[in-house]
Amino acid sequence: MKKGAVTQLENQSGFGLLEAVFSIVILSTLTMGYLGQASSANVVSIRSQSLSTAINVVSMVTDDLYSVPASNNWLLTQAELPPGTPFPFMRYFTKDGRESNLVTSPYVVTWTITKDQPIAGARTLVVKVNWKDSNGSTKTIYARVVR
Repeated sequence: MKKGAVTQLENQSGFGLLEAVFSIVILSTLTMGYLGQASSANVVSIRSQSLSTAINVVSMVTDDLYSVPASNNWLLTQAELPPGTPFPFMRYFTKDGRESNLVTSPYVVTWTITKDQPIAGARTLVVKVNWKDSNGSTKTIYARVVR
């Protein structure tokens, strides 16, 4: 073996280890970025599912209220209700949008009905849904229907 060839091999003795360290650093950085994005996507998915359920609940309650005859007191204002009728009107729903009798259900729906607003003879129904999101903060959406 020539003397120049041996010197060239000795100069490259730590080069493989250095490449491996840099490769590991780059790979771990990319992996951490991917995991961060996956976590963010999961949070967005949970929030959108909660909002979607709340919107479906508002739609169900609004449809229910307008499908029942007014003689059943569903579309009467508080002043028009027979004595002893509980107010405000409330319904409870589970996380998957099914109705529940439990006061501790995550979706609480209340509604109010006002008469002669915005015009005489009209009734304005405001349906409100409250729920707590994954962070524990209370969220609310409203639906207003005039008939």
